[in-house]
Amino acid sequence: MQRTGLRNAIWLLLGLCLAVVVHLLLTSLPPQQRLMAAIFSATIVYWLAEPIPLYVTGLLAALAAAVLLGPLGPRFGAPPLDYRDFLYPFASPVVVLMFGGFVMARVFSKHNLDIEFCRMILLRVGSRPRAVLLAMMTITAAMSMWMSNTATTAIMVATVLPIARKLPANSNMVRALMLGIPFAANVGGMATPIGTPPNAIAIGLLADAGVSISFFSWMLAGLPLMILLLALVFLLLQLFFPIRRTSFVIDFGAPPAIANRGLVYTVFFATVALWVTDQLHHVPAALIALVPVVVFAISGLLEKQLLRELAWDILLLIGGGLALGVGIQQTGLADTIVATLLPGAGAGVGSMALLCVLIAALATFMSNTAAANLILPLAVTVAGAFPQQLAVPVALCASLGMALPISTPPNAIAYGSELIAERDMLRVGVVVTLVGVALTIAYERLLFALLPGAGAG
Repeated sequence: MQRTGLRNAIWLLLGLCLAVVVHLLLTSLPPQQRLMAAIFSATIVYWLAEPIPLYVTGLLAALAAAVLLGPLGPRFGAPPLDYRDFLYPFASPVVVLMFGGFVMARVFSKHNLDIEFCRMILLRVGSRPRAVLLAMMTITAAMSMWMSNTATTAIMVATVLPIARKLPANSNMVRALMLGIPFAANVGGMATPIGTPPNAIAIGLLADAGVSISFFSWMLAGLPLMILLLALVFLLLQLFFPIRRTSFVIDFGAPPAIANRGLVYTVFFATVALWVTDQLHHVPAALIALVPVVVFAISGLLEKQLLRELAWDILLLIGGGLALGVGIQQTGLADTIVATLLPGAGAGVGSMALLCVLIAALATFMSNTAAANLILPLAVTVAGAFPQQLAVPVALCASLGMALPISTPPNAIAYGSELIAERDMLRVGVVVTLVGVALTIAYERLLFALLPGAGAG
């Protein structure tokens, strides 16, 4: 415990020292950009080393930017920015959208409808091992479109864990299942704006840049790609872990107790339908996300305790990341970085490839949300007149960093079962990341070539 505390203190001090050094060295930049670069540098260190929780780093970055670039800006020779610009992101439409998604997913899980859904599908699959694997991956990806991929993985792993432990040690079927579930959860979130935080961050940054992306437009960019990547993972698992069993039986035990099934299902499907058809009725997705919150609260399904159990840390992290993006954009630091790293760049394939590879690499070693907060503001700046053409594929690639147990919570959950080795995850995950990035670039380039204005709602 003492060693952990000492390590965290050292990293906190190193981050602070780096911020001071960066501020002192970048004398060629305007004062506001030097301050923002210092904050940005410390944030990178804290998000990589995690001496404090990720959401605390997000809050700290937002506070530092609001204070140093706001009321204290003139003391550093910088024109003061409005501190309120750094607070608005915490109540932005993106945060509200994620909040509504979290509430709906939590109520869905609380009433055992996620387990019922899983049982309903798998009972119809049969006993063929490959069919079971494909069904488990498909269910996981489908659930991750609408709820936390961490919660989805926990549910799906718990479903197969008792059976997997009855199979021979190092069985290919077990390894395929225990890798297929987290990988499917990772790519499943790519399909919808609420599937994973990087998607929401991209939408928020694009909204700040004057580009509104509808729920349906995001699904147009993400859903076909998600299906393609899911098929890729399934085929790779077959290649790395050939399954020779002829039958596989899952014992579900007693069905879970289901309460308020009709109301929860009705609200869930009605909300999804409204999200998908937002281009018809023109009601913003964030406002639609409040519908299940209100209905569940009035009906008594959203209790105080349930509200306390929501992933508030993720919402704060998203808000902090968006606030960091505000500082990077308003000080002009993003333009400076782009001019330095990508001179003359635009929304071309070179810029896309560089940023997609960079964000996937970062997401392998750190939170994909933190990676998105660092890279997406640059993507929006690089792209020029059509920022969605770069920001969308870069955000999608944030979900492709999955080569290590630490890469994503789903990976960590599966690895924690002690049924797979790190080398199994590494060799499959690296291929998924590399091929996935290439497929993402190819698909998004084709999509925007055919529909130049795609994404604008």
